[in-house]
Amino acid sequence: MSPITTILRSKDLYLFRTDADGVRRVSWRAWLLIYLLPGLFLLAAVILAFETLLFQSRAQLVSATVVQVYSREGWTPRAGQTPVYSPVFTYTWRDGTQTRASNGMASENWDFEIGSPHEVWADMRRKGDVRLNLYERLWALPVIIALIGLGTLPFSLYATHLVRRWRRRGLAPPP
Repeated sequence: MSPITTILRSKDLYLFRTDADGVRRVSWRAWLLIYLLPGLFLLAAVILAFETLLFQSRAQLVSATVVQVYSREGWTPRAGQTPVYSPVFTYTWRDGTQTRASNGMASENWDFEIGSPHEVWADMRRKGDVRLNLYERLWALPVIIALIGLGTLPFSLYATHLVRRWRRRGLAPPP
C-alpha cells in the first residue's frame, strides 16, 4: 500500500476519536485547525514587519517636498466614508536628478500642503520607491495584524482546554 493511500484511508481521517479500548485520541489535524487562524495572522505580521525592516535597511532617509496631492473618496475604519489623500513627492536621487514618487498609499491624514517638506525612506536602488517616515505607513499594518492574531489566540487556548478536558474526563468533543 502506498503512503498516500495509507494517509487517505477513511479510518485514519479523524479529528476526534474514541478507540475500541476507550482511549480518546485527537488528530494533528484538530490541533492544526485550532491554531491555524492565530498562527497565520502572527506569521503575516512577522513577514510584514520583516519586509519593513528590510526596506529600511536598503533605503535612505531623505528630505522630500510635496508637489501634488491626489484626493478621492475612500473608506477608513475610523471615519467610514471620507476623503483620502495620496501625496506625490520630489526628492534628489543618488545621481543628483530630481525624482517624483508617490507613497503608494492613501490616508485621511495625508492632506499635506503643496511645497511642505517631509522625510521619506527612499530606496536608492529603485527610483521612485518611497515610503513616508510615519508610524502609520511603516508599522501600523504589522501591528494591527499581530493584534488580531493575539486576539484570536485566547479562543485557540480555550479550545485546547476543552479538547484536553474531553480527553481526560470523557466529555463530548467540542462541535
